[in-house]
Amino acid sequence: MKKQIVFVEASPNIVGFKRARALKEKGYEIVLISFLKFNKDFYKSAYDKIIDLNLDSFSINIKNGINLIKKSPQILRKIFEIKKLNPYVVIGTAAPYPLWLPALTRKIIKNIPFIFFPYDVNALKYRKKEDYKKAGIPIFELKAEKYLFENSDGIIFKGGEYEFVKKKIKIKCPVISFPPYCSKEFVVPINKNKLSKKDKEIHLVYVGSMGSLASSDLESDKDSISTILLKQKMHLHIYSGQYNSIKHSKKYKALLKNRYFHLHKPLGPTEIVKEISKYDFGYSFPMYDLKILNKEIVTTCTSNKMASYLEAGIPLIYWSSLLEYQDKILKKYKINLGVSKKDLNNLRLKLKKINYKKLEKKVIGAREDYNIEKNLPRLEDFFEKCIKSKNSNNYL
Repeated sequence: MKKQIVFVEASPNIVGFKRARALKEKGYEIVLISFLKFNKDFYKSAYDKIIDLNLDSFSINIKNGINLIKKSPQILRKIFEIKKLNPYVVIGTAAPYPLWLPALTRKIIKNIPFIFFPYDVNALKYRKKEDYKKAGIPIFELKAEKYLFENSDGIIFKGGEYEFVKKKIKIKCPVISFPPYCSKEFVVPINKNKLSKKDKEIHLVYVGSMGSLASSDLESDKDSISTILLKQKMHLHIYSGQYNSIKHSKKYKALLKNRYFHLHKPLGPTEIVKEISKYDFGYSFPMYDLKILNKEIVTTCTSNKMASYLEAGIPLIYWSSLLEYQDKILKKYKINLGVSKKDLNNLRLKLKKINYKKLEKKVIGAREDYNIEKNLPRLEDFFEKCIKSKNSNNYL
């Protein structure tokens, strides 16, 4: 009989998808309990069963109340389905919000090993309480996160956050750092027909939200990162979910007229990797206000963005002084192209000196090692540790 792993998420995300898919291929029965509406076409391949409550949102208003009443027979059927599950472990994810959802799951589930995946750690985000309020993160969300850190049977971090979290919160359960790895499903062959082969110019690509990019990265101001890079006659290609707001904003009018600046419509997880393989380098130069943000949230984090660039077969340029955890990973494979702000004005010259063919071979080696299939046994061993720890605590 297959061991059943249940993912509880507000709605699915690509990091969870990769983990679920790899575990399913390893022989586990994978179930997703999802609360909000989402497009199942892409995600269904990772799960044996999806129990979707199909809620419009978690907000309390008259419209949602009426919809909830209409859907109540369907929701009750789904609850009966959930009751029939027999999980080996349950993984509660805090991405996207809310954190009270995995906290509520933990309170309901007492006898089954519960593993918390905080995604981005709120406890490390801001320096002051008022900044949490400005960011729209209520106090009860911070309390829910603290409860989960203190009461889960295991915690999965995606970077080096634990070193700082343990100074703030007492954690008694096993922990693991399990970053967003590459997945063989997304890896594409090295593109032999890059745009640079045709025009002999350098093409950089950024994939992600404007929130990650930061507005100062994409302004026409003479000191902005985009201006500094464009001045060196390097092509910047942006794939963002905020395509329409950027396209129609007066703020970016001058930038959009620049022949080296290219704004593209966002693509799905499988299409985007193949698309960006035609560029030379991925880049990530977020501008963080460290008077508001804790530096720890920046230095300890990594994201699926890095994995996507490697899956596409392109190296990544980034801030080496800030993205320390990411820098450590890339140094291991000798593909670390970290730069300082001082280097930025001469980036084109720096990139021109690189033996790109040699670097490309290292990228291939990196994505073969830094992949979820190869690293999955660590996660499986972690599940066993969490179960043993829970049984030991129950006995005591």
